[in-house]
Amino acid sequence: QGYSTTAHSDSRKLFRLPDNSFAQQPISIVVHRGIIQPILDRYLDISQRLLYYLRDVCLLNQHLSNLRAFFFMEAGFMFHQFSLNFFGKMAKNEPIDSFELNRILQDS
Repeated sequence: QGYSTTAHSDSRKLFRLPDNSFAQQPISIVVHRGIIQPILDRYLDISQRLLYYLRDVCLLNQHLSNLRAFFFMEAGFMFHQFSLNFFGKMAKNEPIDSFELNRILQDS
C-alpha cells in the first residue's frame, strides 16, 4: 500500500556492481569489491612508496648497518675508540653534555 514499484526499481539501479549486475549478491562480496579491495590496493601502493623513500632517500639500510655495527659491537674497534674517549673525559672530570657526547661518537 502506497509503495511504488518505480521507487524500488530506481533504488536497485543505485546499487549496481561494476559488472552491471544488481546488488542481489551477498553483502560480503559488495563490501569486498567496494571497500576492502580499494583499501588493499591503496595499502600496497603506499607500502611500495614508503619502502622506496626509506631505502633510497633516507638510506635506511646504511643507518641500520651503522647502528648494528655499533650497538651489537660488530665493529668493536669503533666502540673501543668511543669508550677510550668517553672514559678519558670522565677520568679528567670534564663535563660531558649531549653535544660533547655526540662529538665523541662522531669522532669514533
